Amino acid sequence: MANMNEYLCWRGDLGFDVSPLNEVDGLILSYLSYVPWDQVVTSMWEEDRIPLHAAVRRFWEENRERDYVDSVSLVKMAPFTARRMADTRRFQNIKLCYYTSSVNIQEACQFGALCVETEPYTCVIFRGTDNSLIGWKENLQMSYRIVPAQEKALKYLSYVGEKTSGRLIVIGHSKGGNLAAYAAAMTKREIQDRIDAVYNYDGPGFMKDFLRSEGYQRILDRYHKLVPSDSVFGMMLGNDDHYTVIDSNGKGMQQHDPLCWRILGSSFCKLSARTDQSLATEDGVRMCVDSLTAEERERVIDLFFSTFREEEMRSLDEVKRLFQNKRARRSWMHMHKNIRRDPDVRKLVHGANQAFLTEFGRMFFS
Repeated sequence: MANMNEYLCWRGDLGFDVSPLNEVDGLILSYLSYVPWDQVVTSMWEEDRIPLHAAVRRFWEENRERDYVDSVSLVKMAPFTARRMADTRRFQNIKLCYYTSSVNIQEACQFGALCVETEPYTCVIFRGTDNSLIGWKENLQMSYRIVPAQEKALKYLSYVGEKTSGRLIVIGHSKGGNLAAYAAAMTKREIQDRIDAVYNYDGPGFMKDFLRSEGYQRILDRYHKLVPSDSVFGMMLGNDDHYTVIDSNGKGMQQHDPLCWRILGSSFCKLSARTDQSLATEDGVRMCVDSLTAEERERVIDLFFSTFREEEMRSLDEVKRLFQNKRARRSWMHMHKNIRRDPDVRKLVHGANQAFLTEFGRMFFS
C-alpha cells in the first residue's frame, strides 16, 4: 500500500489531462495550505499567479529544513511534500494565488487559505489547525458557536467565486475540512452551483443546526468526508455522520497525519468501519461536551487557555518546551491546580475519554 510520497513517485508523471483530479490529489493539495507562503504567493488583492516549482524554490531559499523537522505540528512535513510535488509533471506547473494567513489573538482566530489553479478547476484550499494555541482554542469553540475562521472561510470562498468563473473544488484537512464544508454550504447559490466537490479530510464535526440547514443539504451529494480508522480529530465534535473510513498505517492520533493514509492507485484504501477505540473516544468526547451548557463550555475553554496566556505561550512548540523543562513544568502544574478546582472543569475531565487525553498528551511528551 502506498502513501502520499509514493503516490507522487508512481503517478507524478501523469498530467491531469491523462488522469483527472481525484480524492488523493485533493489531500495532497490540502497539504500546500500548511506551508507559510508569505512573500512567495501573491495575496488576495493581487492577480499574479506563481507556478508551484517557482514557489517552492523561493520558499527554500529563505527557510531551513531544521526549523520544520523540530516542530510539534502533525503536518510539519508539508514544505517537504511541496518540494516533492514540484518535482512531478502532475503538480509542478499548477498555479498558486490568493494566499492569506493570519492569527488574531483578540478574535481567537487562526485562518489560512490559498487557491490552486489546474484545468479545469480552481481549487479553494483552507488551512487546518497549525501549532498556534489560538487555533486549538478555536477548534474547541466550534462546540458552541460559529467561530471567526468559519466566517472568514465563507467570505474567502465568496471572494474567489466572484473573481473566477470556472468550476470549483473546495478542500481542507483537519479544521480546514470543517471550513471547506461550512463555506460551501453557506455561500450563495450561484457560487454553490459551480462547486463540483467538497473534500473534508478528517475535519471536526458541526453543530446540529448546521447539518439541518438548507445549504448543507444542497451540497451533500458533492460532499466527501474521509476519516482514518482511528479518527480522533474528525470525530471530535460528533454529529457529522456522512463520512468514509480510510485505512492508515499510523496509530491513534498519529493517523491525523495525511502521510499515514494508505493509497491504492488513484484512491484511498477504504474500510467498512472505524475502530472500537475511535468509536469509544467519540462517545466519550460527545458525552463530555453534552454534559456542559454552551456558557459552561465557553467558560472552561477560556479558563484553560488563560493558563497558557499567563505563561506567554502562543504555540504547541512552546508548550512542548515547557513540559521538557522540569522547573517550568512544576510551576505550570502548580498554577494548573487552581483550574482543577473549578466545578465545570472537574465535570469536563471526569466525562472525558481517557484515551483521548492520553493521545493528546503524546504530542508533548516523548
